[in-house]
Amino acid sequence: MKVQFDKEKLMVLLRHYHTITGMRVGIYDLHFSEICAYPVGHSGFCRLIRSTQAGLNSCRLCDAAAFAQAKQQRKLLIYRCHAGLTEVIAPVFGQDQVIGYLMLGQMRTYNDSEKQWWQLKQSLLKEQMEIDYLKSVFLKMKSVSDKEIESYAYILQACASYIWMDQTIRLQQEELSSRLEQYIERHLDGDLCLPSLAQELDVGKTTLYHCSKEYFGIAPGKLVQKKRLDKAKQLLLQSDCSIAEIAAQVGIPDYNYFAKLFRRQEGMSPSKYRRRSFTEPERALAYERFDDSPDD
Repeated sequence: MKVQFDKEKLMVLLRHYHTITGMRVGIYDLHFSEICAYPVGHSGFCRLIRSTQAGLNSCRLCDAAAFAQAKQQRKLLIYRCHAGLTEVIAPVFGQDQVIGYLMLGQMRTYNDSEKQWWQLKQSLLKEQMEIDYLKSVFLKMKSVSDKEIESYAYILQACASYIWMDQTIRLQQEELSSRLEQYIERHLDGDLCLPSLAQELDVGKTTLYHCSKEYFGIAPGKLVQKKRLDKAKQLLLQSDCSIAEIAAQVGIPDYNYFAKLFRRQEGMSPSKYRRRSFTEPERALAYERFDDSPDD
């Protein structure tokens, strides 16, 4: 699944959000990579934490775990990072699937800043950082109340919804339609129900349904049926396989059901479709050549 980001429009939204909250806010893709953020750079405190390899690794692991949790829960996540600061993640949904994330951070709270600092100090003693300087930078960070965090989070979720409606982030449907068509054609004899297709292509069922309707004019189930019958027509004319064998090869092992679908689409039985391409002498030998009994 490919997702397109309109960075120019996103930066306008992020800048306005920062103006109101004073917080750094960013947009991230499904691989948890930052697409853009405002302000562009991290806070002085976070830059210090990330200045050591161990600190940088801890930040990355913490962020990845939080993104994964937000995706699994499919809802807003307010949590404490490894450095004891409060952060917020709001999943961005495209139709019925997560296609990106908004992330707000980092904040220290009114009521337990000293406790936060003590816990942070214990974890950073082994990092050989200048603890006194780090504390002075920590205390300069904006301190907010629990109610303010709740309000920031609520507005962040509203922004996540707006981003999809405004098409600031959108799915690249054309690429998905190509993947869908290719997968069906390569797996005609397999399980091609909608849930199975959605799982294999790593998209939501609703997304896949709308994609199929938009680019092929039919639902995924009908597309699968059409592809199977098109392949069957090709095999009927180009192979010596029996109709029953061809039906199995295209994923419709029930001969009677296959014949019914074929007649509905082509207006004739499979055997008649096959014989109509023969010359008159070939047609006379058709019943002997194939083990299919005439069904028309």
